[in-house]
Amino acid sequence: MKELSSVEVEMVSGAGAIADTGASIGSAIGSIGEQFGLKGSANFGKEIGALWGSIAEKGLQTFTGFLGAGTGANNTGK
Repeated sequence: MKELSSVEVEMVSGAGAIADTGASIGSAIGSIGEQFGLKGSANFGKEIGALWGSIAEKGLQTFTGFLGAGTGANNTGK
């Protein structure tokens, strides 16, 4: 079985740059909570950040889809 490259993993994971950034920010904020004794807050922050990032990505994809509709931006040239 072929081992996937990091680019291929990103393509099939469903997560994009915004979700990844959200996860990183959430993890960093959660790590601060762990310094104050809140166990698991880094992982919780990472999951919440990824969720918010995914929601933002879907909204952005929907918005850009509406902008492209009717303008020929989504046409394949056929």
